[in-house]
Amino acid sequence: MDSNIASAGEKNWSAPGPGPWGLESSHWSMPMSVYMSEIFPKAMPEGFSRCAERYGLLIEGMRMVVIDHFLYIQIIPIGAPIDAKGPPPKWLFKLVLKLHPALRKRIKRSAQVLAERTWSLEIDEWNHSIKQDLVSRNQALQAVDLARLDNAELFDHLDECRDQLHHALVTHHSLTASTAVPLGRFLVKTASWTGLPDHQILGLLQGVSPSSIGITVELQRVQAALRSDSEAIDWLQSTDDAAKTLQRLLDAEGELGEAMRAYLDIIGNRLGTGYDVADRRVIEVPDVLLRGLASGLKHGHLVVDLQPKIDAVRHQVPAANQSEFDQLLADAQLTHEIRDQRIILGDSWATGLTRRALLEVGKRLTESGQIDEPEVAIDIRHAEIGALLNNDAGPNRELLTQRHQSRLNARIEDMPPFLGSEPGPPPPDDWLPGAAKEIMSGMGSFLNGNMGSPVAEISSATDDKTLSGLGASGGVIEGPARVITSPEQMNQIQQGDVLVVASTSPAFNVVLPLLSAIITERGGMLCHAAVVAREYGIPAVAGAPNALRRIVNGQQVRVDGTSGKVTLL
Repeated sequence: MDSNIASAGEKNWSAPGPGPWGLESSHWSMPMSVYMSEIFPKAMPEGFSRCAERYGLLIEGMRMVVIDHFLYIQIIPIGAPIDAKGPPPKWLFKLVLKLHPALRKRIKRSAQVLAERTWSLEIDEWNHSIKQDLVSRNQALQAVDLARLDNAELFDHLDECRDQLHHALVTHHSLTASTAVPLGRFLVKTASWTGLPDHQILGLLQGVSPSSIGITVELQRVQAALRSDSEAIDWLQSTDDAAKTLQRLLDAEGELGEAMRAYLDIIGNRLGTGYDVADRRVIEVPDVLLRGLASGLKHGHLVVDLQPKIDAVRHQVPAANQSEFDQLLADAQLTHEIRDQRIILGDSWATGLTRRALLEVGKRLTESGQIDEPEVAIDIRHAEIGALLNNDAGPNRELLTQRHQSRLNARIEDMPPFLGSEPGPPPPDDWLPGAAKEIMSGMGSFLNGNMGSPVAEISSATDDKTLSGLGASGGVIEGPARVITSPEQMNQIQQGDVLVVASTSPAFNVVLPLLSAIITERGGMLCHAAVVAREYGIPAVAGAPNALRRIVNGQQVRVDGTSGKVTLL
């Protein structure tokens, strides 16, 4: 099926196949571009299937399809029909586990995973080869001067960008379990031993993933150079045009200019607002970048002594389990940083480079009168771009404009939460043998904590002055709400704002120093917003239903990140 994007004005809400299909709203709450729709639904399942096999997960993988610009997902079980309404009787399930060849193989593999601690092997592989390979591929594409390419060469370059984006997405999702399983096991077992709330347990990971909040060697070098240059600090604080100020910093002599150029070289073409080629790159939001630098200089990076927190939690773990707690914590801390590094160094950068190439395509097609503006190129299929650049037959200007506007007008609230039947519950983890139980419960805990409540469970708050969500990062603060519903609004964020957004991604790292709190409409205790809020020590409420609709931009709000309450003032 060709990405299943309905034509403009058409509502294709029938299920694309048998069984349940669920709307993915925690990461893709904004309508997906046509170009990305040809890549992500193929690459992500390919990577996740590798991950599922390597970790002995009792699922084959997943299918994805884009309908009316939104992503629907179907989990593919092993040993059960795709349209099963729930697990069979326990005795029958146990029998299937023993007799089904694929399930027997996965059960055996799950025991091997725990014995060899597969995640530690993957972290070594990531640190010693995979990470640098992704960076090198992205740097090679970034070094190409697009203006010097003719149309045929530009299309070849776009082809390479698309291949790299597919590769980065496959790599990212093939490594999902390397962070999910250790973190999920740590959370599940520690909670069962202590009864402590999730945010307190997860607080033991604070500071172990600098990349989650954008802390890099290059950024620290820039900050050091700025602190020794009072004139440059004045530039940052001026009301001059942001693009001109950024260029002034890049052109500065000596260490400051060198540090800025090195920093922009690794961050400039990464996404600054989301996951899609429709999102802005950091270089496209210079005012946000500069305000983030200025705020980072003022506030610095929160340094926390974790040991007292660790001791307080460990003290509540039964003595017989404290050694296991130590190992679980060590595994969770070891693997935590790869979660966001996969995105930052891999697909966020590759997506930004693909966007750069698409905008160059858009510029040329606009100049030739084939489209109305460069951004329209985001919603042209890859093969169509080749035809248009070569002046062969391709979609006409009116059709492409209509398709582009269709995406811009699409709203996730208009989409049904499920297509086909609703999914039945999975078999209880307690029905599984020991190792498989640990792997599946750990993975399930991570996915539930990352995704949060599905759209179907969203409901209104109990009164018109309060919203309720998950208390994802403790503390209470009042401030002005900055409601962000599109990439174009990122430059509105000011120091001290409470960010109100459907969800965040590592692309938001550039604005984090500006924020006093975060409220997300979707996501759970392990979503990106919750992680970065705990890193910065600011309050966060995740999964607050209808936050984008009920909170007015600029409105004063009180955020209680412990109770999960948001009060409209």
